Amino acid sequence: MTKHVHYYNVDVIDRSYRNATTMNRSNRCYEMNQKITERLSSNSFLNKRCFILAGGESLKGFNYGKLSNDLSIGINKVFQYFPDATINYSMDQDLYDKIRDGRLSEHSKIDVFQKWKEFKGIRVFLCPLTTKKFENDVYLVRRTNSDIISRDVDYGIYPGRNSAIGALTLAIALGANPIYLLGYDMHAKNQSHWHDGYPNRDLEQFNKKLQNYKKEFEALAPMIEEMGVAVYNLNPESSLKCFDFANIDVVLKEKIHEETVV
Repeated sequence: MTKHVHYYNVDVIDRSYRNATTMNRSNRCYEMNQKITERLSSNSFLNKRCFILAGGESLKGFNYGKLSNDLSIGINKVFQYFPDATINYSMDQDLYDKIRDGRLSEHSKIDVFQKWKEFKGIRVFLCPLTTKKFENDVYLVRRTNSDIISRDVDYGIYPGRNSAIGALTLAIALGANPIYLLGYDMHAKNQSHWHDGYPNRDLEQFNKKLQNYKKEFEALAPMIEEMGVAVYNLNPESSLKCFDFANIDVVLKEKIHEETVV
């Protein structure tokens, strides 16, 4: 009688178990906090244009007031200078604590917590992989465990490894089309960001990290195109070339022309 022996890859089993465990914690966290679906649905931005503002140094000195009448998603610290953004999004679960305990103000010329209180939009965080409790001024968006881009905001978003990716997939889940990217430089010349939050960052190491982020965008771009979502990069000097480029002044004039015609 032949005895069958089954071999199992212990590393794969262990990794699957750990992934399931962390996702269970994330799902519990989602249930114990306020959810983005309490404020927005998958049709909230349906077929409307949306501007996403990231951290690239090309946004230094940008006049955010130009976008006050448009849908917009600011990433991480944009709320400090653009209180009229529709959403401020972050995947950094510690950002809120840093804002509240004053750590962000240490490297800033402004009172960051005061700016947070003055922000008029919706404060959205990616649901962390821990059971963290946020205050009532924060809404969580569920994370997916794969690189599937969803049009269902209740299902969740693919967060990638950078808030700039999560903000893009969030805009898609809310139905935005077209989507315009600002501050998606994917390279740093003189400083890592448009703000002064990282004064001592090693630019050589940071640029290596940006190259990895860029590859992730390049992998997602064909999927986004197949979904029929138009994404435009508004920085002509950006290293992110997997999306078509557009001129922000022309784009803003198009909106004025459209309203005049209507």
